[in-house]
Amino acid sequence: MNHLDQGLPSVLVSAGLIDEVVVCTLSDGVVEYWGTRAAIEAEGIVPDSVQWPTEYNSVKWKSGLLQFSLVRHRPEGVKGSRRELSAVNWWRLRWAYDDYAHTELLSERRKIKELKRQLYLCSDEGKQEGRRRWNLFARAREDERFCTFLNGIPAIAGLKRNSRRRGML
Repeated sequence: MNHLDQGLPSVLVSAGLIDEVVVCTLSDGVVEYWGTRAAIEAEGIVPDSVQWPTEYNSVKWKSGLLQFSLVRHRPEGVKGSRRELSAVNWWRLRWAYDDYAHTELLSERRKIKELKRQLYLCSDEGKQEGRRRWNLFARAREDERFCTFLNGIPAIAGLKRNSRRRGML
C-alpha cells in the first residue's frame, strides 16, 4: 500500500513525518499532538470507545481532569481546499484541563517561578552569575572558529535555505 492510498500528502511523506507525532505545548496546560491516525493511536491516549470523526467533524471526551478533542487537521504547508483535504490522514489531538482553576494554578506557578528568578538575578549571587555569563559571551564573540561556525548556520547568518529543500513543508 502506498502513502497516497492512506490519504497522506506527499509533502508529509517526503518530510518523513508519517510515523511521527508532532507535540505542541500551546500554553497553560494545553497540549496538541499532530500526526497520522496510526501514530496518534500508538501513543495510547485515544480510548478504544472513541469513534474517529469523519471529514472535519470533531469528537470530544473527558478523562479525569482533562478534556480531549480530536479533529482532522490541515498539515502545515499543504495547499488545497477543505473539501480536497477532507479525507487526509492528518489529525490534531488536543487536551487541556477541564477546570479553569487548574489552568490558573499553572499560570500562577509559572509567574512565581519567574519572580523567583528575577529576585535571584538581583541578588549578589545572581549578579555574579550574570557577569560570568557576560564574560563567556564576550569570549565566544572573540573566538574566530566559533564565529565561523555561527556564520554557517542559515538562521543566524541570515542566509537563504537551499532552494531544493524549500517547499518540503
